[in-house]
Amino acid sequence: MQPFIPTPEFSIKIDGLPNPSLFGDMVEVVVDTSVFMPSMFTIVIVEKPDIPGVFKYIDNALMFRLGASVEISARVFNPPSMLPEFNTLIKGEITAIEPVFSDTGNIQLRIRGYDLGHRLMIGKKTRAFGDGNPIAPTLNDMQIVAKIAGENGLVPKVDMSGLAGLMYHYILQYNQSDWEFLWARAQMLGYQVYVDGRFLHFEPAGKERGTPVSLSWQNDLSKFEPRIVAAGAISKVSASGWDSKLKKGVSSSSSAHMSSTVAAIPGAALPGSKQLATAFMKQFEDNVVDPSTTTPVMATAQAKARFAEHESSFVRASGEVDGGAPNLVAGTTMMITNVGVRFSGKYFATEARHIYRNGHYKIQFQVSGRNPYTIRHLLMGKDHELNKLYGVMPAVVTSNTDPEMLGRVRVKFPWMPDETLDSAWARLALPGAGADRGLFFVPEVNDEVLVAFEQGDPSLPYVVGALWNRKDKPPKAPAGVAIAGGKVNQRIISSRTGHVIVLDDTQGQEKITIQDKTGKNSIIIDSVKNSMDIKVQGDLTIDVGGKMTIKSKMDFMVESTTKGSIKVAASQLELQSAGAALKGTKVDVQGQAQTNIQGAQTSVKGSAMVEIQGALVKIN
Repeated sequence: MQPFIPTPEFSIKIDGLPNPSLFGDMVEVVVDTSVFMPSMFTIVIVEKPDIPGVFKYIDNALMFRLGASVEISARVFNPPSMLPEFNTLIKGEITAIEPVFSDTGNIQLRIRGYDLGHRLMIGKKTRAFGDGNPIAPTLNDMQIVAKIAGENGLVPKVDMSGLAGLMYHYILQYNQSDWEFLWARAQMLGYQVYVDGRFLHFEPAGKERGTPVSLSWQNDLSKFEPRIVAAGAISKVSASGWDSKLKKGVSSSSSAHMSSTVAAIPGAALPGSKQLATAFMKQFEDNVVDPSTTTPVMATAQAKARFAEHESSFVRASGEVDGGAPNLVAGTTMMITNVGVRFSGKYFATEARHIYRNGHYKIQFQVSGRNPYTIRHLLMGKDHELNKLYGVMPAVVTSNTDPEMLGRVRVKFPWMPDETLDSAWARLALPGAGADRGLFFVPEVNDEVLVAFEQGDPSLPYVVGALWNRKDKPPKAPAGVAIAGGKVNQRIISSRTGHVIVLDDTQGQEKITIQDKTGKNSIIIDSVKNSMDIKVQGDLTIDVGGKMTIKSKMDFMVESTTKGSIKVAASQLELQSAGAALKGTKVDVQGQAQTNIQGAQTSVKGSAMVEIQGALVKIN
């Protein structure tokens, strides 16, 4: 039976105004819809000038101008009922105007354009969503999509059903177009992005658009090539990450998925993952290792999204419809029959190309699940990816007042397009860091530091070191030369105000110096002399809670240039020596109650006079 060819009729509105006469001069209309890219259109119009050099369409700068809105609709009358099928294929805007003057003398005007999603592909941006400050995350994907939609003159339509519990502190869009950025997030979460009219949709992948379309081979379906493909089928996907707040790993897995992106046909009644395991007698697994996987909810979302990608690649197809299906656009479910029991069933159109050329109307479609077939994806890989920053990068500290008091800092990247953009809170990689221990050296604001990013994610920076430069130079020791003859003589620890610790390895002068910012108070441990000098400009207090012992194997001296005293709060002070002398210009020995001077042999002498005085004096 020969398929019937419905009578097609296309209508085009430019800036909201219909132009019925335009259809008679059109030789080609192509509308290419895709779930992965902005939909596009091409209109080819024949010029028939009455006056040479004067053109009805080419010179109509008011109608055919960049940015003019275009709405293309298709209407098909199906015999024998002649009931119309009508659908608006695209609402977009003109992005290119191309007159064609051929060598045969024919003149055409080619108009190209896209839906408003193309605006999201223009230019690249570096900016942050969320401020990173709250202890509890307050950012969600609804806020991100709403901001991007508003900037591009669009209205957000976000389906949050698959995003419950997903909250963020900080998300960085680094040197990406809005389209790349949103698609990277969508693919990570099992979502899709598209624009319909002025609405920016962010919704679960496979969510159907419009009503299903029924197609039958040798009726309206002229060509159909389905295929079951083993490549890409996976038995299980695991996602894992690290929760630094709880100091533990997070993980989840997925091994089953059903959505419209997976063809529902008898040939795939047993999922691809199961058929693959049976056919090759082996289980195949995939793993998602992503720095943004910081919660079990995120791990689950990523595992499900990746498994769905694999599962949707099991059944693929391509086909062609001879008119009769203007409702068939990307995102539409097709009910295909008359192709045998095994391959009849439900398919999800990922691309649908409407072609009207010289009176003939056909639709070419692709079924690829969540795996794009576009040239860009074939050349660059199918994965949208949040831009990565591998290696280490210089940065400047903007804040070190961590609200959670974890010793973190925020930095800016002067080499970024927006050099004032603050990072998320960056943890420090410091020696010995652990529970109540480690070297707590937090960089100062405006210090230059070296930053690395967890698995290249610019939203997750770590400070791995601090840098000197020609403006901020290394510290200098109080004396000596730090480096000489290829040897590092001095290791120096210096604070912002000038407190210094110097480990001096200079040959013959080895010592350790601890000195405050004034230079007047210091402790010097001299390794050459095996001595220690303590110098204090003001008072020196030694406060000991227990027993204090001072021992000297050689001379021992306590000296004061003014006044000295030794006080003992308890009952006894004992001075012992093999030979003791108490000397002074004037010496007083007094006891508040009683004074005893006693020895095996005692002598009291005075070179001038000796006076012994008391109420009662006994001499033996």
